[in-house]
Amino acid sequence: MAPPKDIKKYKFWLKRQIKSKKGIKQSKKRREITRKAMNRPETKKKSSEARKRMWMNPKHAYNSKGYRIKLAKKWQGKKNPNYGGLSEERKRNLSKLKIGKSWGKHTEKTKKIISQKNKGKKKTKEHKRKLSEWRMDKTYEQIMDKETAEKRRLELSESFKGPKNPRWLGGSFPYWYGTNWIKQNRLALLRANGRCESCKKIPRRVNVHHCKKPFRYFIIKYTEKNNCDGLTLYSVIEKIQEEAHDLNNLICLCDACHTIKENKLRKKYVKFIKVNSFKDYLTKKGVKINTKFLKK
Repeated sequence: MAPPKDIKKYKFWLKRQIKSKKGIKQSKKRREITRKAMNRPETKKKSSEARKRMWMNPKHAYNSKGYRIKLAKKWQGKKNPNYGGLSEERKRNLSKLKIGKSWGKHTEKTKKIISQKNKGKKKTKEHKRKLSEWRMDKTYEQIMDKETAEKRRLELSESFKGPKNPRWLGGSFPYWYGTNWIKQNRLALLRANGRCESCKKIPRRVNVHHCKKPFRYFIIKYTEKNNCDGLTLYSVIEKIQEEAHDLNNLICLCDACHTIKENKLRKKYVKFIKVNSFKDYLTKKGVKINTKFLKK
């Protein structure tokens, strides 16, 4: 702004400008002093305690219903910066801030309160779907801390160990599939041509599966019909292998379809598969087990 030409007005204008410059300098100094004072640990503790008292006091103006309604109206609709969901840039910045930081842990009292509130509640299908999508292709270390992840893995391994596992069949007994198995396995893979015969996809790995009747079914059926006193397991498998490894009884499957088909066979042939101990069952029938022809 240009100075006035009149002398009286000019004097008044000059005094005004000098005062404004002094005020700017003084305000800068005051700001620096306040910043230094606020960064002290003593002042931070006092301010945090004062805020807690303020928010915990129900009679305070900030905790009244009228003030809350005003805030809700102020940040309602398009006035809210997070209206329409967070942007991709905002999400990236938040994820960068969370990396390598612990946001605190719940105390035992809060854990008990949360568990009591969530008792009896059932998750909706949409909630379960969102959780499954979020947990896809994630390890325990990405979801939780390293210590809790290790504890979780140990708990799961112990809970599904031995007879606690729903697929327990009296202990794994690594019997031999016979001399005909390698030939029939290759023929089945050539027939499939690297595809799953149920879903018709090209997976990374293809498994040859006994689709109609499991291999253990033929062994138990033979021992029930015939006297096996003095026979070895190797001789029993040689008599069974042509019928068990027939191409009509074999199918090539991916890992997902293999589990589905195997569970169906388990339900169908429970009597022939679920034996308390397959090794003890063979010894009772008089079958001798040769350790040379067992899988390692």
